Amino acid sequence: MLSWNPSAQYRKVAEANRQYYAKTAYLYDATETCVTSATLQERLERDLDRVVSLIGKPPHTIRALDACGGSGNVSLKLLRRGIPTVTCDISLELLRILQARCETEDLTPQIICAEIASFLVAQPASFDLIVFSSALHHLEDIDGVLGLAVRSLAPGGVIFTTFDPISYPHRSARLILWLDYVAFK
Repeated sequence: MLSWNPSAQYRKVAEANRQYYAKTAYLYDATETCVTSATLQERLERDLDRVVSLIGKPPHTIRALDACGGSGNVSLKLLRRGIPTVTCDISLELLRILQARCETEDLTPQIICAEIASFLVAQPASFDLIVFSSALHHLEDIDGVLGLAVRSLAPGGVIFTTFDPISYPHRSARLILWLDYVAFK
């Protein structure tokens, strides 16, 4: 088992995320651009095809983790490719959306409601593919979580991140992006 001692701030941010998505899961799923945009969905499909080909294994033998997978934007795409997928998210409400979609398509993900770092520390298995989609910007300790993800990779495994805002070094740029985000929400 790996060592993970999250700061009080990390725990506070994680709990804020859990509470936020408890109230807004269906709104998020219906309005988040990376989930609703046909163009971005097509791009994600192409990117996943490339990432899966990098692994070089038959889809049914790939062990995938959709980290902070929410309502299953990535999980569903992996499952439809025949890739066994574990979806971990802190929001039970978002995971319920995924479960309902899987039931209508007769797909069977492994769904875990947990904070991602705690899950990675407790998880004994390794993954061939770990995906963070529109997730890293929600974490207080991105480097720490990515370090845990790297330790959870199988040899030759891949971490794929997508739909995360780029960090800008200037305060004014960060402020503008934050105001834009708050206005959207």
